[in-house]
Amino acid sequence: MDRKEFQKQYEVAVDYFTKAYVEIPPEKQDIGKKIIEQLAFATVNLRILQDDIIENGPVVLFVNGSQEMMRENPAQKSYVAVINRWTGLVKELNNLLPRETLVKVEKNSADEIVALMRGES
Repeated sequence: MDRKEFQKQYEVAVDYFTKAYVEIPPEKQDIGKKIIEQLAFATVNLRILQDDIIENGPVVLFVNGSQEMMRENPAQKSYVAVINRWTGLVKELNNLLPRETLVKVEKNSADEIVALMRGES
């Protein structure tokens, strides 16, 4: 993915999460915006890593001179690290919401978030 496409997908993700978390109270919106920016960045990176894993598989051939062996795809390792951080960012955003809003977001947004992760938004 080139820089222009990355930026486009990043902006789509920022817009999505901004709308999904519109009920963050005004006094918490600055921190919410920063978390959303990181979440959007992670979302686009997860898509890139997913594409690599789908294309090359979770295990790849590693060649170092005459030595060859199968090893875990580095994208797989990165994906696990980024998805854990992504989940943490969502929890941080959820903690900024009033309790009554949090229940609504959890019920209504799960399918939309999965679609966004797949690039289907």
